[in-house]
Amino acid sequence: MKNITKLLTVMLVFPAVNGFAEKAEAEIESESSAVMAEDKDNPIEAAAESFEDSGIDISVSLTALYQVNVHGGLSTGKRSGRHSGRYDAELSADLDKLLGLKNSRLFIHGWGGWPDTEGIGGHSVGSQWGVNALSVGNRSMDIVEFFYEGISLTRASR
Repeated sequence: MKNITKLLTVMLVFPAVNGFAEKAEAEIESESSAVMAEDKDNPIEAAAESFEDSGIDISVSLTALYQVNVHGGLSTGKRSGRHSGRYDAELSADLDKLLGLKNSRLFIHGWGGWPDTEGIGGHSVGSQWGVNALSVGNRSMDIVEFFYEGISLTRASR
């Protein structure tokens, strides 16, 4: 439960980091009633479309694994890495729509995971490298990619 709370907190912080929290907040408040009126069958899809129209695209995914070292290796009975998983959050922003920077985009990708064992590690199978590269350990959220695509900000100010 704590990781989900952290993930939701980070997803709310992403817009603030990019400098458009006030605009996004105002749009969400004004469009929330319109979203419910437009599509009562699927309000999540309607909300996603309103974000996309404003230049914001948010993606969240979850991968959960059950794995076990049943034969060979060093720790077949230690229950190492039985349950592990990772969640990813991506934010893509069209800075032309949001801030007026022509042909500019921003992309942020973060991930977190559970548990602290990081899956079946190298110590479990007698190897320098682990078996599961997907497990990242007990992490709340790490920013692993941050891209800005467009003209330089010094050129834009001229």
